[in-house]
Amino acid sequence: MAYNTSQQNSTKITPYFLMYGKTTRLSIEGKVLIRDILLDRVITLVHKLSMFRESVKIAIKKAQEKMRQDYPVQQSIEF
Repeated sequence: MAYNTSQQNSTKITPYFLMYGKTTRLSIEGKVLIRDILLDRVITLVHKLSMFRESVKIAIKKAQEKMRQDYPVQQSIEF
């Protein structure tokens, strides 16, 4: 649960949000839980979640490219 609710460095979004399209509501936050309006939930899932996933794909590719630049892999020499 700790991993799924933590904002990732490369994506700036939590894995839970990417999977379910909403932020987690933990009981330790001490907030009164309010149910989402069904229409808002559907709009988020249909429109916004796909945009978030696309932006995450781009962020992951950028993070991978940075890792490749920072830590280049040397080609092994075969005899």
